[in-house]
Amino acid sequence: MSNTTDDSFLLPEIMGSPKLTKLVLLTVFIFILPTVQTIWLSALKFFHPVIKDIEMDKNDKVFRRCCRAVYRGVRKMFGVKVMTKENGHEWENTKLKYKDMCKMLKEEFEGRPCWKQVRDWLDIKEINVMQYKENDQTAGVRTIERLDGRMAKMRTCEEDDFNLVLDAVSRGARGTNARRNNPTNMMIIINYHIRIMSTVEFFKQINYGMIVSPRTDPHRKGSMEWRGVIEEVSKLEPGLRFPDVLRYSVIRKLSDKINENWDHSKKGTELDPHSLLIDPWGPLETNAVSFINSFLWDVWIFWFQVWFGIVVIGILVG
Repeated sequence: MSNTTDDSFLLPEIMGSPKLTKLVLLTVFIFILPTVQTIWLSALKFFHPVIKDIEMDKNDKVFRRCCRAVYRGVRKMFGVKVMTKENGHEWENTKLKYKDMCKMLKEEFEGRPCWKQVRDWLDIKEINVMQYKENDQTAGVRTIERLDGRMAKMRTCEEDDFNLVLDAVSRGARGTNARRNNPTNMMIIINYHIRIMSTVEFFKQINYGMIVSPRTDPHRKGSMEWRGVIEEVSKLEPGLRFPDVLRYSVIRKLSDKINENWDHSKKGTELDPHSLLIDPWGPLETNAVSFINSFLWDVWIFWFQVWFGIVVIGILVG
């Protein structure tokens, strides 16, 4: 009687086998945590803002486009924000977005000590028009090679392009409708990617001893494309997001001499006022989802190893 109680671990037997009882119950217990993480990370993938990249979508096969359209439709029904990127940016459209961003940042920072610094940071002198439509890549354009070897077509901004817009917004009366909850689409993407990285780092703490695959490295090409900016934001106060993060000089200084100092292959997309204006492109979503999927594989491989070590070997030896 005593031996039976010890072998069954004070638990009811399954199929008459106390070892099988222990195996099933310990398996369920061990895999609760990775299951919860899977649900959490799957929700992050599902609620990632939808980026409809027209140019990228048209290169896919019809069946894949249809499946993607259905999936996007379901996510939209659940309130997921939808963003659209057309084929090539437009100069005039960028100017309109710039005016809206200036107004939003004025509402955010006017009356605070950092407003003057933020206003100076908003002053755009030239823009890389490599991804713009051809008619916007003509006047006042010079071709340069960046630190990481990428070529850029830098178009000098005339006085009436962005400077006059910034001056007019700065002199204008402060609006009555606060725009603090109306960041640019790119700010929304960066904020969501900050959330993804914060969640992943939290799970790394929970999964103590887990080895993360090189495929999950956010610094790998084709992974988290705002990684350099996210790392700098993460060094500051918890929960910090755009546009509020622009009050920190260390973030604004990331745009100093970008062409000479910023290595895209190591840090991802560079931060300056222009990069916060342009439409998000498809791979921002695709690569973020791939990063989460790769991390999920790491989680399950780690917990399978834990299960094998604790349950299988323990029962076989015991």
